[in-house]
Amino acid sequence: MLRIKKNRFGVFARIRGHPERADELRQHLHKLSSLTRAEKGCLSCEIIENSCDSTEFTLLEEWSSQEAHDFHFESDLIRKMIRSFPRLLSKELDLRKYVLRLNTVKYGTNSYCLAVG
Repeated sequence: MLRIKKNRFGVFARIRGHPERADELRQHLHKLSSLTRAEKGCLSCEIIENSCDSTEFTLLEEWSSQEAHDFHFESDLIRKMIRSFPRLLSKELDLRKYVLRLNTVKYGTNSYCLAVG
């Protein structure tokens, strides 16, 4: 039997930095992820760095709802940090938003069904 849990909201962002600013971008992203994890409604926030390209990062966030994520983007601190991105990035931020539907099937395995939000 399939049980559907409450929908959660996810964000996937691919971030490309200037080679000469990769360390600064890395520090900036780690600070951003630390602040984000402390926010109400944030279930997880991780930064993944490409092991073959030190200028490429991926931000993965999971939120209890889209409203919680929207509130996150309206905070002054987050807006200030995002305003500093253009000088660190070599390409435009590739930001994608998803609805995460966690389905629990009879044998206890989990699968994520992603729908572009």
